[in-house]
Amino acid sequence: MGSAKLCSIPEDILIRILLCGITNEFGLGLGFTAMAFLLNISHTNQALRRLALSTPCLWSTLSISISQYKSFYGGRDSQLKSNNIGLLSLFWLWIERSGDSLLKYKIIVYTYMQAIDDIFSLFFREKNHWRSVSILFTMKVTDVQLLGFGFRLSDMPNLQSLELVSCGKSVLLGKNIDLSKSAQLQFLRWNRADVAHWRTVMETIHARQLTELQPEIFAKNIVDPYFLTSLGMFTNLKRFKIYVPNVSRSKIDIAWSGPPVLLPSLTLLVLTDGCGKLIKYLTTPSLVSLSICARRNEGRFVSSYLRRSSPPLEVMQLTKNYIGTDDLLLILQEVPNLKIFSFIHQDICDAIKRISDIWSFLSVEDPSKDVLVPKLTELIYDLPDRLENDIVKEVTLLTEAVESRKRYSEHFRFYLHGAFKFSEDFPHHIKDLLYSTIEKSDAYQRHRSLTELFRIV
Repeated sequence: MGSAKLCSIPEDILIRILLCGITNEFGLGLGFTAMAFLLNISHTNQALRRLALSTPCLWSTLSISISQYKSFYGGRDSQLKSNNIGLLSLFWLWIERSGDSLLKYKIIVYTYMQAIDDIFSLFFREKNHWRSVSILFTMKVTDVQLLGFGFRLSDMPNLQSLELVSCGKSVLLGKNIDLSKSAQLQFLRWNRADVAHWRTVMETIHARQLTELQPEIFAKNIVDPYFLTSLGMFTNLKRFKIYVPNVSRSKIDIAWSGPPVLLPSLTLLVLTDGCGKLIKYLTTPSLVSLSICARRNEGRFVSSYLRRSSPPLEVMQLTKNYIGTDDLLLILQEVPNLKIFSFIHQDICDAIKRISDIWSFLSVEDPSKDVLVPKLTELIYDLPDRLENDIVKEVTLLTEAVESRKRYSEHFRFYLHGAFKFSEDFPHHIKDLLYSTIEKSDAYQRHRSLTELFRIV
């Protein structure tokens, strides 16, 4: 059979093919190799050009990277200015061809330069067409430069997703946000929020529509009881991921006297390092996936939370710092539906230089009796780099537990994450026994898939 001619393919099929090729990876770059996918295909032949120019939705997705590398242009300011104008012209062309289509735009600013104000002027002119918007300023963009960022994030009636990120220390990006007209907003990621800006935004947001929230919050916000009060508004929230940067984590707590905040629809919760105490104040009866980095004395908060919420939890990623074996046992007793358990060490400390007794609990000696986490099908674990005083004993217990689990369930899989180096005098038969229990699939990739699930975007 010969190949189909382009002119014989129905336009709706061609549009679907082209839409499959248009992602955030295709965009316009200043200081980078331009990947103007649509501009290229629209000059391939008359049929594609006619199709591209007559289909505004093909132009609705764009990623722009703004950077300035003088070495790239040999240090010639005239060339930089010329490229600024060129990028602005391409952006204007892209917007013009998108027509009335709803827009999905991502702008990454690596270096604040003169062209940025012109680009954002064009960008903000289309606010009523925004569907998904991501604005990211990298570490090289300073607070002083952002003082000139006077654009107001308001009047965005079609907005469904908003990501506003500054990788520096600035909190200035939140000063001009008004979401009162964004009744369709479902996803919000916002970092570097201070108390005043958080309150202002929460007062304008349509809380019942939001399904995913990813705040990066300063510690003083979490200490402020209003943070919990505001969370209680999100009754349809399904995914909540929170990160606290560069703070004294041991001091984070809330003066909260009310009952735990109910998030009835939440199915995924991610509490990064420093946020463990927050779980004391939440109740999530629908939770399916949990990732938490619990620190010293926070294990009991996790078990109490699980007992209170009684969620149908199936996936749990526990980054262990100081959680004791007793607390870990209490946690596992509260999750009978658990199917995937990732148990990863983070820091080297005295608590993990001792043997873990959890393997005796996970071992299935008699299937007719109560079995801890009876539905467990995947275990991901890393042997911490530490003194090897008890490593032979721990590996032996671990191996026995894994073998008993495999006898209990033919679907059980064990993944050893990381690359622990055994000493030369480590018993070979025990090492061989351990390796015989490991799933041959790539443990790193399996762990990576969980990392992607729980990743802060």
